[in-house]
Amino acid sequence: PSSASALASPSSASALASPSSASALASQALELVLLDVRLGEEDGLDLARWIRATPELKHLPVIAVTAHALRHEQDEIMRQGCNAVVSKPIDFRLLRRQLDLWLSVTR
Repeated sequence: PSSASALASPSSASALASPSSASALASQALELVLLDVRLGEEDGLDLARWIRATPELKHLPVIAVTAHALRHEQDEIMRQGCNAVVSKPIDFRLLRRQLDLWLSVTR
């Protein structure tokens, strides 16, 4: 769903709806966060900054999904703590390449 962040763990993938994204993240064994920049009630970039500031989570790759396709917007998303940005509408081949790349880093 567009108003949720999807999380990938070794054994499963699940979607977490706001407003409890941060507490849900802290309770999971994760390899990667696929983050919708617009989380509805929450700002996805706030969540990305929180991940980077949380010692036990800061190593997690964060891939942002966003409708913001302009280069300077994507650069700002990266500065806020995301490792990669995939624009909507999603090119699933590009998403797959990013997932493969960042999951290989965590394994």
